[in-house]
Amino acid sequence: MRRTSNETFSNFRWSKADHDFMIALLKEGKNYAQIAKHLGRSTKGIEQHAYQTRKKLKESGMSDKAISDLVPTSRRIKRRIVPKPKPVQSEAKEKPIVYSGGALFESQIGNLLIASAACAVGIWFMVGILIASLF
Repeated sequence: MRRTSNETFSNFRWSKADHDFMIALLKEGKNYAQIAKHLGRSTKGIEQHAYQTRKKLKESGMSDKAISDLVPTSRRIKRRIVPKPKPVQSEAKEKPIVYSGGALFESQIGNLLIASAACAVGIWFMVGILIASLF
């Protein structure tokens, strides 16, 4: 069933024998890369064929448990529930944050307004000189 091709991507149709061989290797616990090497196909091709097979079985009304028994996934994902950590209660009370009125921010805005006003005066002054030079 192994293809004799030097191409990195082989676009061969899936035969029944290749399909059955892929399923058998998945049931043995082989990953997609190992199956791809055995069949002479790309890893993505194996992954897509397994996905499409599972999708067709699901559309036919088969349960997820039955599908995973027929076409197991290459990746064994173990999910464990991690308990949420309990918040630590400190005995000392935190001091409230006192709002200072934003003096620094207000002074920066004031400086920005003064600078923009000076620029505007300068621009109007230059416009006036330009208009005066035209007459």
